[in-house]
Amino acid sequence: SIGPLMDSAREDRFTNELVNTVVGGWLITKKIGSGKSAIVFSGDKDGKTAAVKIFDPEIVETFGKENQLERIDRELGLINHKNKNLIQLLDGGECNTSGFLYVVMEKIEWPALDQVIDDIPRSNIWGIIESICDAASFLEEKNIALDIKNSEADILFVAMGSPKKDRKSVV
Repeated sequence: SIGPLMDSAREDRFTNELVNTVVGGWLITKKIGSGKSAIVFSGDKDGKTAAVKIFDPEIVETFGKENQLERIDRELGLINHKNKNLIQLLDGGECNTSGFLYVVMEKIEWPALDQVIDDIPRSNIWGIIESICDAASFLEEKNIALDIKNSEADILFVAMGSPKKDRKSVV
């Protein structure tokens, strides 16, 4: 067994605990997604809105806080490195007041790739694969390991091209 994963009851409690609080200086406004170990919220700071991924403390404890902080630090190494197929990382670490571990990324208003995959013309699939491979190669060169999950493609990878590109032209 790999330990506890966030179930829906814990996800609901965690969401209710965090909405309208501040984590790492970001005002958490609403939940926009979730995974097995974290919830992604919309957050505001200094007039900017971003996606704020906050890790479940119980899962962090299970897998090791230091391990997660090391991973966050590696990811934060990408802040000044840009790739057209990756969401830009903005901030992250351990919140000084709450102790929550978090990563902040640019927020893009797109559905998750797994929600629209059936609507994508077959002729566009190789372009998506090429974009994901380019992003993975870029990360490998930087010695950064991130999971590529089709349900999180809207958060970590811009598999449809540039974040500024109109995704509707691909779907």
